[in-house]
Amino acid sequence: MQKKQKETIAIISFIILSFAFIFGIPKPSEISKFPVPITAKVEKVYSEDSFDYRYLGSNQFYMLRLRLYGWKQIDQMGAVYFFEKNGEVVSVLPYQNGFNITAESSIMQP
Repeated sequence: MQKKQKETIAIISFIILSFAFIFGIPKPSEISKFPVPITAKVEKVYSEDSFDYRYLGSNQFYMLRLRLYGWKQIDQMGAVYFFEKNGEVVSVLPYQNGFNITAESSIMQP
């Protein structure tokens, strides 16, 4: 290969890897296939349906990615966002360096 072709391939590879890191490859959360960034780590477990995640990325990008993965925002109460997909509802509470996700069944219980 010519030097120019190698440089082009290296630049394209770097751009693709950067894009994957910034937007994150989703991994399923502890809640029914709800996507969380691959770099997010469970920080605290409140119940089988409520988790805090530590995440140092942008919460705005995370909220955008939820929509891109088919989760529709159906409501917002203060800082809590409610997303729905295939009849399942999950709340997301973003905060500095992380977020909480809670399944709708936990929210509805007294």
